[in-house]
Amino acid sequence: MDFYQLEYVLAVAKYKNFTKASEEMNVSQSSLSQQIAKLEDELGVRLFERTTRTVHILPAGAEFIEHAQRIINECRHAKHTIEEYKDVERGSLVIGGFPIISHYNMIGLIADFTRAYPKINFEYKEADYFELVEMLHTFEINAAFLHMRREDPNLAYHHLMQDEVVIIVNNKHPLAQKEVVHLSEAKDENFILSPANSLIFFDTVESCRIAGFEPKIVFNCSSISSMMGFVHENLGITLLSHRVALDQLIPGISIVKITPSVTRTLAITLRKDGHVMPAARAFISFARQWVADRGLQNSV
Repeated sequence: MDFYQLEYVLAVAKYKNFTKASEEMNVSQSSLSQQIAKLEDELGVRLFERTTRTVHILPAGAEFIEHAQRIINECRHAKHTIEEYKDVERGSLVIGGFPIISHYNMIGLIADFTRAYPKINFEYKEADYFELVEMLHTFEINAAFLHMRREDPNLAYHHLMQDEVVIIVNNKHPLAQKEVVHLSEAKDENFILSPANSLIFFDTVESCRIAGFEPKIVFNCSSISSMMGFVHENLGITLLSHRVALDQLIPGISIVKITPSVTRTLAITLRKDGHVMPAARAFISFARQWVADRGLQNSV
């Protein structure tokens, strides 16, 4: 049984006519008839009943056609998949990320991906959350590492890891003596936050409002190290993702969990336009496996 014989059978079943089937397959009618007869001899059963004007599909033929169609579809899908791998080898990919992405080990992920796919023309662009979303919508980037705030119906999210927001305080601060604090307990505190265009700024302000107060913001800092430094001097408190806080932890400050908990999900985010570029698909698969191999899915 050969692949082209299956195609011949499907063509005859489609037109119920050997002449039209042979025209579609670009072979002579006699060759097509001989190949189907040869296949029927091999199977030991007739697939079609031929008359002078038309062709009837016999019960065995109907059953065989279903299997033949599945085989053809699978082969075409396999070929398409391999073609996409070829596209990956010569494709391009532009990924966006926010400034603190290194605290999530994503620099290592990117480095390993570029080594695994050296022929991909890889670019990385750094911006804040809202700029990255705009860059996705304007096709400036193919995908972005984003913390999910609220799901955008026009974007598709491929989850990588979970995190949670925590309070960072000076060791001498009363809140440092607690394992967990309700955010409302911080209503009279001075807050040290990242710039107003950062997602953690919006998350902090929103969480405080849900807890019943407006945060008193005394410092806006572009760098995590500056925020930690001001906390170390006991000039205020800050809220950060747990992973970031651990990565930037310095002597003299404490990490305290909050309730109700505020979870953050890091995801590779793409436009929901119905098509994922082969290089982007390869990156998503690679990233998920990379994160899983290192046990990074859940908050540290």
